[in-house]
Amino acid sequence: MRGIAKVVLALVALALVIYIVPRGVRAIGGATNVTPAASETFTPINGSIAVTAGNIYEFNLTTTDKTYRWVGLWGNITGTINLRAASNDFYTWSFGTITADSVLYATTDPTGVDPTNFNITNNTHLDQADTAYGYAGTVTDRIENTYTSSGTFQSPSMETGITVNTTTLQSATWTNYFLRKTNGNIATTNDIVWAVEINPNQAAFDGTTYADYEILLPENEEVGDGEGVVTTYYLWLELN
Repeated sequence: MRGIAKVVLALVALALVIYIVPRGVRAIGGATNVTPAASETFTPINGSIAVTAGNIYEFNLTTTDKTYRWVGLWGNITGTINLRAASNDFYTWSFGTITADSVLYATTDPTGVDPTNFNITNNTHLDQADTAYGYAGTVTDRIENTYTSSGTFQSPSMETGITVNTTTLQSATWTNYFLRKTNGNIATTNDIVWAVEINPNQAAFDGTTYADYEILLPENEEVGDGEGVVTTYYLWLELN
């Protein structure tokens, strides 16, 4: 049985809006507000050692710490395709299971996305993205250290694919893509689009629930920088 759609958030709640990008059409479809489900996280456990004066101890450590630079979203997608006027439907097509290779996009830019304008990315653009999100080039979980692979991205409305930076999540099912909105340099987070190809009804990261997507998104909660500032991502869906 398919599980209930969830949103996994680290430290803050995201304001989410989801849109549909009609295939081959640049105009954006209707918007639906999405209410996130309960977030999940973990609390790191401290280790200890009992010591006695006069002794020298070899004490090798392994740590599992919690990131404050990323959030994860995952869940299922259902919806409709509508032929409609401003407020009245002429005809509605419902889908209970979304088609494979549809694409979910996330960006902090509320003005929308146009897949035909997407451009290649490389390590220079990853450095620019780290700067845009306020991440130093020395932190372990920066963007450059996360999108360490490359691959071809081609959405349903793109005639040819482009080479971009990618990362594969722990579930090994969903590849995430790092995209530029245009051919310019990345100056702000609005210049970036994060994407994942939909793979319906697959085992999610927890190993028990089934989901249609998982996507990893930057969210800066660094002390003295982004701490306490809510990030709003706008989600756009391009159906295959």
